Amino acid sequence: MNKKTALRLIPSEISHSTFNQLYSTLVNALEDIVWEVPCKSVNYSQYPQDLADDYLWALFVGENIARFCQPISFQMDYTNFPVKVCFVFRPKDLIGLTQYLCLILPAFDEDVVWDDLDTELQNMYEEFVDNLEKIPLSFPELADSYLGNFVVGIDYLYEDEEEEERDKLIKNLYNAHPEWRYGFWRSFASNNVGYDFYISSNAWIVPLNAHVEELIKKYGGFRNNVPSLEAAEQISSLKLDPIVFNKANIVLYPLNQIYEARECARDVWFTSIECEVRRSQSGIKEYRHFYNIGSIEKLLLSTEGNILIVCDEVTQYVFFEDSIGRIKNEVIEKYLDIITKLSERARILLGKPTEIACPWDELDDELFEQLCYDIIESYYQPSNIRKMGKSRSRDGGRDIEFQTPERIGKNTVKWIVQCKLIRDSSSLTGTKIKVSDTVDQYGAGGFCVMTSGVIDSTLYDKLDGIARNKRIETDCWSRLKLERFLARHVEIRDRYFRKGIS
Repeated sequence: MNKKTALRLIPSEISHSTFNQLYSTLVNALEDIVWEVPCKSVNYSQYPQDLADDYLWALFVGENIARFCQPISFQMDYTNFPVKVCFVFRPKDLIGLTQYLCLILPAFDEDVVWDDLDTELQNMYEEFVDNLEKIPLSFPELADSYLGNFVVGIDYLYEDEEEEERDKLIKNLYNAHPEWRYGFWRSFASNNVGYDFYISSNAWIVPLNAHVEELIKKYGGFRNNVPSLEAAEQISSLKLDPIVFNKANIVLYPLNQIYEARECARDVWFTSIECEVRRSQSGIKEYRHFYNIGSIEKLLLSTEGNILIVCDEVTQYVFFEDSIGRIKNEVIEKYLDIITKLSERARILLGKPTEIACPWDELDDELFEQLCYDIIESYYQPSNIRKMGKSRSRDGGRDIEFQTPERIGKNTVKWIVQCKLIRDSSSLTGTKIKVSDTVDQYGAGGFCVMTSGVIDSTLYDKLDGIARNKRIETDCWSRLKLERFLARHVEIRDRYFRKGIS
């Protein structure tokens, strides 16, 4: 979108325009036209159903605009309140587009209630909602934002009903859509790719024969290349959390999430067979046995440790970074002591060998923050990133601020990063990092610590508590993790450590 020449239309400001006035405005547009649809509930309401209603209305507006335009796209504008869905387009049927926009304009007038709107518009909206799952969509990502919030907010439905009636109504929903019980829903992008796949805010359920890497590339939220995937192994030991590793990385194995996803897949696939095959009572066991999802057959882990794919006999389960557990150094140390097979690989990943240790005393605070900035650019592939002034300036507890790219089923997240350069062997403790006030002050949904030292368990515990109580995402980059990353990204390492690695 060319910001200098694009025509930006704010519906609430032109809600009383006539056909001729709006047509004249549109016909004189030199470049792209931007139509804003505010989503006031995104930062205001505590109820997911309100967010779902906002996204559904925006979807209705955008899908109907798309009928009269080519090309057309959408983007989320989080810069100011309220959050906006911005449709960017060029008309191919200007008269039809103007007629439609005139029809919906009164809905953007805050003094007009729904029942007072044109009956034609009300009927169009109701028909759109009734047929939503059947029609091809131009914006499946937006549709998934609607349905994802609806599914998350099911417990808030029917609050005015008696408890028994409410439970019955919700049970009926789950019977019709068993995946909703597990927090998954059928992605609207299924119609685009030619097969059904199911998503939640942090995982996907994909048929085994689907090309999952293409799916991740298209809808996974990666601006650049999808991280390469390599075969991995999973191990567990008594009293230790299970882990999965390959030659490039080690992460916690999300056992509970995998169990839930597999149970969801079993219910979805088995229910679909029940619907397609009207089987006799004597055949039930045979079909249930035939559609047993079986044991885990294969694991794939990305080189950056931010994508894990678990495959059983019929399904692929894709887990992203926000659902893959962060592994503490002491856990790896214990595995090093008891698992011979993992020993050498884990020592390399932990930075034990001297050949990947970095001479941190060569850096000052400013250079360390610049290094962290480059690592964030490479690892998170943010849609927006800012370094907050010079080191030790008044940054309000934030050295770097960035937003993760959206992926289908999950909106962007605003992250605050604190960078702490430690040149000696001391640890970074929980008392040296302020998290809660910083997160509240800047309205962040994620908090990250990056340090050239070792992270003390008190800081891990503090971050785990903040993540649990405030429902935000957290991440930690200790010296060990930084050195492992830089060993794989020599171009970044050499930019800052020109004297060479010891």
